Amino acid sequence: MVELTQKEIKDILSIVDRADLSDDADINEDNFEYIFDRCWGNGVYRFDSGVSKGVLFLDDYPNIVVKIPFTESGEGYYRSYYTDEDGNTCITYNSCSESFDSAWQSLPPRLEDKLVRNWDYCEVETILFDDACLNGVDAFFAETVLIGYSHGHPVYVQERARIYEGEAEYKEDEKEQEAFHLYNEIKAELKEYLGIKDCQIRWRSPRKWIVDFYLYYGIKEVAALWKYLEDTGIEDLHSSNVGYINHRPVITDYASFNS
Repeated sequence: MVELTQKEIKDILSIVDRADLSDDADINEDNFEYIFDRCWGNGVYRFDSGVSKGVLFLDDYPNIVVKIPFTESGEGYYRSYYTDEDGNTCITYNSCSESFDSAWQSLPPRLEDKLVRNWDYCEVETILFDDACLNGVDAFFAETVLIGYSHGHPVYVQERARIYEGEAEYKEDEKEQEAFHLYNEIKAELKEYLGIKDCQIRWRSPRKWIVDFYLYYGIKEVAALWKYLEDTGIEDLHSSNVGYINHRPVITDYASFNS
């Protein structure tokens, strides 16, 4: 859980306040580091970003990261994954739109009315985390919390999890082969446990992390997670969106991007 004192929150917001933000600033993956350049070396030692949000790593707060939601997307492309009729995972490349107005699509219909800012994918995470708590599956997620605003822009923090070092983790080596076989066994066990005919785990590059979830939590808990992910439409899960907090595997980015 995220546990910060009011003094710590004030300190974190003061770091973010150094950024070249304005009340109506448009932030995206292309200009994120430029806008937050004044924070570099002034409490921030690393930047990271995705399609819908940027991340600040702070010198004095090793157990959290600061997440800044983007108001518009960059000029690049994002990937979409789908399963074809033969069960193969396929990729399509989609041009990012000029602005976000579809964050609500990352929420199931029962939660859509809770979203205040249509472009705020970090707010989506707070809504989903609260819902995960109500459904008893919050242990699988790194908590995201709104701590305040900087120049009118929402600022969030999340429990920091150590992630895989990228897709190279999934090269065809001996450990990957072991994970692949156990992954298939897990799918078969899930089908039997849930009493269903098919159990297509559609999440991106799932083998290594779903195996770790299975080994850490057990089949009953993984089945509960699978049902919750299906119910909420959380599917943008890959090596960079899953990590560890004190060896506990968790999902760190669970607001599936839609545009």
